Amino acid sequence: MASITASSVNDILKEDYGPDGVANTAYEDNPGFAAVKKHRMTGAYYRFPVQYGYASNRSHTSTNALSKTNTTNFVHFNVPTVEDYDAKSLQKKAMEEAQDPGAFVELLRNVTDSVIKSLSNNAGADFFNHRGAAIGQISAGSNTATPTITLADPGDITKFYAGQTLNTSVANGLTGAIKAGTVTVLSVDRSAATVTATGNWTAGIATAAANDFIFPVGDFGIGRAGLADWVPDVTTGLGTAFYTAVRSVDASRLAGSRATVTGLPVSQAIRQLGAIMGREEGKPDTAFVSWPTLNDLMTERDIKLVHTRVDAQGMNATVGFDSVRIIGVRGPIDVVADRSCNDGHGYLVRIGDGVCIHSQDAPVKIDDADGSMMIRESTDFTYDIRGAAFLNYAWAKPVNLGVMLF
Repeated sequence: MASITASSVNDILKEDYGPDGVANTAYEDNPGFAAVKKHRMTGAYYRFPVQYGYASNRSHTSTNALSKTNTTNFVHFNVPTVEDYDAKSLQKKAMEEAQDPGAFVELLRNVTDSVIKSLSNNAGADFFNHRGAAIGQISAGSNTATPTITLADPGDITKFYAGQTLNTSVANGLTGAIKAGTVTVLSVDRSAATVTATGNWTAGIATAAANDFIFPVGDFGIGRAGLADWVPDVTTGLGTAFYTAVRSVDASRLAGSRATVTGLPVSQAIRQLGAIMGREEGKPDTAFVSWPTLNDLMTERDIKLVHTRVDAQGMNATVGFDSVRIIGVRGPIDVVADRSCNDGHGYLVRIGDGVCIHSQDAPVKIDDADGSMMIRESTDFTYDIRGAAFLNYAWAKPVNLGVMLF
């Protein structure tokens, strides 16, 4: 390679990642994010109505029917996109030493893939999270006067990595405030679901304690509305407006259904929640669970399992995900494992109701607003590759949502 120019870098990136600066790698291992349709929006909000009743004036007495006292059973949701950023640097020295064209292209791909994967994995995690943006919780038995804590839910370990800077709070981000101080992650033991900081947790955050919620720095209280928001574990708090809609007027039809299924076989748990949803006119066709939960389902011997495939929607993606099909009370349900669904939860949805709204050309995008995908850093001999994801989630018919609490 005689020389490395902005033009040659742009040509390589656009050849690899397409005109939108994004590849199908955005969807790998994130089937929830992948499966919902994508909608590019304009304006500040994605506004849509949800009907929760029929404004009925029905009566066996005509004068009562003609009174027409009930005139509307609609609420409107105004859903904004939520910003998310990442940036990685290429050192000029490393670029100059990559004399072989193949070595340079591999270096460039590695850095660009890292930006895309970071943003898309967070979008995949947010598919299940709520606006509070906590990524985990310190277990009740953890000693924060040591460098290592255990997560309350082992499934949350997928959201942690070495080098992260973290805050904690007694609140989950929907209310409250972060505690003073930070810790930096030294290492992660994914088998043990432990996170080790560079020093004692209480050295970085003096009041860090067991049961604290954990947040990446800068994320507290400004997350996306994933399934934990659209179909919360409990109905308390639904009187507070959620994207301008008050859902307490009809909790099931505006905030889905929920069932505690502790101890039940997975197939029975899915059918039980499906039956509750069916009573409310819900028609789920997809279940999202953790990988251990899917394994439990596949080892059950009392049902016939049929393997199917769920495909990604939008961004010209061709990524597919294997699923296991069971028969629910309202029809077939494809059960899909997602790395970001924790072990204590499972969700039933009607996948066609879900939409990932985004305000760029693509939900996850390499920044090229100035015509270049690689930007020279003004204060260092490095070149930046930057990405952003301006997106959020919305569900057109919350009655078709349900949460299982294992």
